[in-house]
Amino acid sequence: MKNAILAFLFLFSLVACKKPQESIATKIKKADHVEVTFFADGQQARPLVFSDAAMLDSLSKLVSDTPMEPKGCASDGKISYKKGDSLIFEGEFSLGKECGHIAFTDGGKNGALQLASLPMNLLSRLKAKQESSKLEKLGWFIGKWTQSEGPDLTSYEQWTRANDHLFKGRAWTLYHTDTVHSETIELLWEGDDIFYIPTVKGNAGPVRFKLTENNGQSAVFENPEHDFPTKITYENRGDSMLDAKISGMVKGKEVAKEFPLQRAKD
Repeated sequence: MKNAILAFLFLFSLVACKKPQESIATKIKKADHVEVTFFADGQQARPLVFSDAAMLDSLSKLVSDTPMEPKGCASDGKISYKKGDSLIFEGEFSLGKECGHIAFTDGGKNGALQLASLPMNLLSRLKAKQESSKLEKLGWFIGKWTQSEGPDLTSYEQWTRANDHLFKGRAWTLYHTDTVHSETIELLWEGDDIFYIPTVKGNAGPVRFKLTENNGQSAVFENPEHDFPTKITYENRGDSMLDAKISGMVKGKEVAKEFPLQRAKD
């Protein structure tokens, strides 16, 4: 009898000492700041850090208790809940209409939970606001540029900002005062991509070249289906110079033509 009582007391002490597992929703409410990092163009943007009470309150309600199996859902970013230097919880989130979830590893196990709708909408607005500067990475195009190509032959290229999604360009060449070449160009941010779209006077219509590289100093636009050029490259040479180049294959040979442009004074 005595042994049975001792065994019971031992088991009771184990149950009494075992704390219920803390939910993720409870954990993240302890954070004193939250870092949100959006993914774009295969890279991570600089984290946005929030520590004000209103944002902490909103983002602490992001994670629901509803499990989810995210099949075929791409990640839009990462969110990290921290207290001081300690990481409380971290996961990658998806903001798609049918994919709103956060995927995480907790206690060595992988999991995914649905996102609550209002905080998810907040993240979507933050993402859209951050991406509104996507075209601004090509802001060095803006201005009027010129190139002297020979006696009495001068080419011009001019770019203006129409809105957050569109830069408008115009290129023309004058021989004396006669226009011997003219085209309009658009730099259009559409969906996840940016397109360089020239329309040459006398040609069938506009051609779309997709931005494939942009490191802040050079931008490459490509259309492998076009006859010539298949690639258009711009390089930022400082505030007063801009180099443009068109290239592609002609009769089995690589052909390129460069256009060193200087900022026009007028």
